[in-house]
Amino acid sequence: MAHRLARPLPAAAAPSVGRTLRQQTAAALPPAAAAAAQKAAVPVTFSIGGSEVTVDAQPGQNIWEVAKDAGVDITLGCSQGACGVCEVEVWKYSSADSSGSNSVARACIAGIPPGYERLEIREVPEDDFWGVDGYDT
Repeated sequence: MAHRLARPLPAAAAPSVGRTLRQQTAAALPPAAAAAAQKAAVPVTFSIGGSEVTVDAQPGQNIWEVAKDAGVDITLGCSQGACGVCEVEVWKYSSADSSGSNSVARACIAGIPPGYERLEIREVPEDDFWGVDGYDT
C-alpha cells in the first residue's frame, strides 16, 4: 500500500530541490535588487590550465559555455552533472566581503551566480584520496 500525505505541504515547507541557485538567491533579495542583480554583468576570471582569462558574464549563464566562449578548456565527462569531471572552484567576491567565499560547482550544469561583484573560477586541486573529481576516476 502506498503512503501519501493527508494534505499537500505548503509551498514554504516544500524542499527547495529543483530550485536553481538563481531562484533561491532572487527570492532572498527585494524585487528591484533581484532584477538588477540578474542584469548586471559580472567579471569572471578563469584560472585553468595554467592561464588566466577574464570575461564579463551575465548571471545565470552556464559556466562551461562562458569558459568555452572565452577559449578556456574545462574538461567535460557526462555533460549532465553526474560524473564530476568538470568540477571547478567558484570564488565569489562582494563589496562587503573582500576575502571571498568558495564552493565547488559542476561547470556543465552550474550557472554564473547573481549578486557578486566578481568571480574567480579555478581548477579543483587534485586530492590524493578522492582524485580530481571526487570519484577517484
